[in-house]
Amino acid sequence: MTETDFDEFVLANMPHFVATNYRQLLDAKTTEEKLRLILHIYNLGLRALTIGIVSQYLIRDRERVCNSYLNDLLLQKFPKLTLDAWQDLLFAALRAYEGKEDLFFMSELYQFYWDTSVTPHRPRLEVQKPFERLTQIALSLDQPHLRPQDAAGWQQLAGEAEGLLYQVLASLAFLAKYDLVRVLNFDNCYYNFELHRGLTIVRSRQPLPNCADLNTGWFYLRRETADLLQLHPFLVSWEEDPPSVKPAFPADTAVYDHFFYDRLHYLLASLNRNVSIEANLGQFFKILFDTIEDVKAQRREAGQLTWAGLQSIGAEISGLRMATVRGKYDARRYLQREGTRAAFERFLHSDKRCFVLT
Repeated sequence: MTETDFDEFVLANMPHFVATNYRQLLDAKTTEEKLRLILHIYNLGLRALTIGIVSQYLIRDRERVCNSYLNDLLLQKFPKLTLDAWQDLLFAALRAYEGKEDLFFMSELYQFYWDTSVTPHRPRLEVQKPFERLTQIALSLDQPHLRPQDAAGWQQLAGEAEGLLYQVLASLAFLAKYDLVRVLNFDNCYYNFELHRGLTIVRSRQPLPNCADLNTGWFYLRRETADLLQLHPFLVSWEEDPPSVKPAFPADTAVYDHFFYDRLHYLLASLNRNVSIEANLGQFFKILFDTIEDVKAQRREAGQLTWAGLQSIGAEISGLRMATVRGKYDARRYLQREGTRAAFERFLHSDKRCFVLT
């Protein structure tokens, strides 16, 4: 695909809030403006991708997938997310679905991270590198001493970031198979919706999908089979001008940013400004905090454990904990006292204890 073909593909097929910013990127006049838009598009795309998989984890698969590390990360990070926290959440959620490709709403996203040609499936750690570098560039611009000091430095950094963004968007080209829709209203047979694809927002009408549980004004991700994945309250659409933003502006898509006391804060995709709303706070707590706490409560209320069951749970927890650090382990740098090792091995051979590696 040529560069021109790729540009046209993004403008026609990516979610509306990505496509409109990409149009601005193609029209950018200065290097600094270009770099700002590259990082803004990356920020929006990262959020949208993470929101999709986190919504699936918290809403649709709450009874089928439970990962203690991801639960803790959501509780700790989701209230106020930084760009590196969004990145951590995305890849933690992808790891949580190891071996569960059949549950993925976007099966291509599973294959994006997991190599399914081997058993067990192996993570493609190389796909994280452009995300990590773009995050690093974005965070470095917040530190005056890390910013480029001359025009040549800005030009070089913008060129690197543009190549990385191309790499990320190209690896996620499968998103063209999925639609971002906002439900306007519905009856017993049909639903009316806005299609947020490409440079324009189009209104349309389709028959209700099977087992649809729709809510007016909410965003959903739709695949070719017409199945819908609920995304609310992490995405909202502004139907009127929020008082904090002047002058008036056209309707825009707002992506979740953080919450503070009695309201949720959102990032307006086209204007790159923060606004707040009170209406969705209840749904936010229900989906995020209540879901995770409910799963924990169910586990606490489970029947009496057998010894075999306890060993199995211990092995599962150990595996989840080790999955986050296994890639950092280097045997050449690890020095172990022989006495400690001997005592540990005697413990492992004992049948009187249960060991959980945390």
